Amino acid sequence: QKVAFVDNSKQSTLNFYNDTWTRSLQTGSSTFEFIVFKKAIKSDTPTQKAYSYLNERAWVSFKYHGKSFIFNVMQVEENEQTIKCYCENLNLELINEVANPYKAERAMSFIEYCQEMGLLGFSNLSVGINEISDRKRTLEWEGQDTNLARLLSLAHKFDAEIEFDTQLNADSSIKSFRINVYRENDDNHQGVGRVRNDIQLTYGKNLTSITRKVDKTGIFNTIRPTGKRRVKNGAGEEVEEVVTIRGLDDWKKYNKDGICEFYQR
Repeated sequence: QKVAFVDNSKQSTLNFYNDTWTRSLQTGSSTFEFIVFKKAIKSDTPTQKAYSYLNERAWVSFKYHGKSFIFNVMQVEENEQTIKCYCENLNLELINEVANPYKAERAMSFIEYCQEMGLLGFSNLSVGINEISDRKRTLEWEGQDTNLARLLSLAHKFDAEIEFDTQLNADSSIKSFRINVYRENDDNHQGVGRVRNDIQLTYGKNLTSITRKVDKTGIFNTIRPTGKRRVKNGAGEEVEEVVTIRGLDDWKKYNKDGICEFYQR
């Protein structure tokens, strides 16, 4: 239910600044960050009560170009003057629930895989637009993933792009939570998004700044050795064969403190 409003045009509501909305084509998801300034106001007023609602159990929604977007407040950083919120727009079950290894015994459609692996039922997610309904593939996943990671992997294996579409009722409660599946962008298909020939971005005019962000916290090194050996083919002739680590058993090397320093898989 609605408990408070964040609106810079009304003094009786919470006012915000430094808001950043980031949308990702790769994950179909988006994040929303903003800061609310705590006004010097009396206790037990609607605005004062609104501060207490803005916590990690809250949801934040807004409309943009006629579409509704709803976010889980995932992180809250608060001091005497401000409340900073970091929000994600996906169902928590997609982010936190785990999909187990799965191997298909036959060629199946995108929706069949979603149903077999439980990607739709527990998260109240349904498929809306589906441009790949005619495709069927035999696929396998060996490890565990979050439902979101498995859904993205499934879309990739079907050469598709996805977007999440949330529909809200008039009272801001969730009407539906859908995933739209599009053929991957190529010369014949648009994919997620739309072509904008009606606007030209000009730096210093309607493009005021450019930000570049580099994050290498998840990088690690890998070595892929390749060798050659002489073997005899079916005709008894000696030929040269390329040898790699593919097919070798998995192994790990630990240091004296029991920490894994090297592994091969």
